[in-house]
Amino acid sequence: MPTDPDLPVDLPPDLRVGRLRRAGWERVTRGVHRRSDAEEAELLDLRGCQEALPDDAVLTGLTAASARGWWLPMLPEDVPVFATTRVGSGQSRRPEVRLIRAVEAPTVDRVGDLRLASPVRTLLDCGRLLGPLDLAVVLGGALRPPGDAPAVTLAEVEAAAARAGARGASRLREALALLVDPGRAESAPEVTLGALCRTLRVPVVAQHEVRTAAGSFVARGDLWVVGTRTLVEYDGAVHREKEAYADGLRRDRRLRSEDWGRIAVTRDDLVERSQQLARELYEAAGLAHDQRRVLAWWRLLRTSGETPAGRA
Repeated sequence: MPTDPDLPVDLPPDLRVGRLRRAGWERVTRGVHRRSDAEEAELLDLRGCQEALPDDAVLTGLTAASARGWWLPMLPEDVPVFATTRVGSGQSRRPEVRLIRAVEAPTVDRVGDLRLASPVRTLLDCGRLLGPLDLAVVLGGALRPPGDAPAVTLAEVEAAAARAGARGASRLREALALLVDPGRAESAPEVTLGALCRTLRVPVVAQHEVRTAAGSFVARGDLWVVGTRTLVEYDGAVHREKEAYADGLRRDRRLRSEDWGRIAVTRDDLVERSQQLARELYEAAGLAHDQRRVLAWWRLLRTSGETPAGRA
């Protein structure tokens, strides 16, 4: 059990530590069980894994990112719980947990009953696990999290990425280079779309407002191809719902009335038809098609959760 006096010692009633053989309970990890019909089962499972770790361990990486509500890339189903602890602390060999050993004792942030690594440490540890494109998604969510204030500032991320020899720092630098206007993306797919434009070196600006000559608001677009009258936007499933679809048609008419065009992009365009999409983007920007940059995008996809190879 954690000995930190700032943490509650009593466990939630739907969580039990110790041997338990009783109907209606599920094993979280060795020696920890959770009631099968418990609400917020995922949160309870994290609390249960925390109880089984060394006293100074904190949750980190993808686990801490999820607990903070940051965006996550597409992941396989069997992702373990990630935690970090100081080198030389107690042992914990559990298939459900991947324990990262650090020279320095990890800084502890408390979110409810969970002990989380600091936002910067979380991002660096994600950098040890993820490819640049997936890490860019997590970073985009960290810079624009749920709530009023970001969990981490761009200056803090840049300082962490510049740390010589720090594990995960080089990958964090690569992820930073993929972001368009860091902190302004409003969804994970927007981050991925921006990363494509950055990789192709098509100049874009995030969250651009289109206005009439008189200054009246027309629309705000995910990305604007600089120097053109073209927006590039991600169209997900929500845009195909009846009400959203009707709103989108009216918005398209307003854009056309001001002589603006729009490139609507789906996930299949980003992954399966990126060659064709690249041609559209280069044409819109008035640039020559650069196949080398398209190949660079394909390499990013192969190390991301967007493809089966990346998830493996």
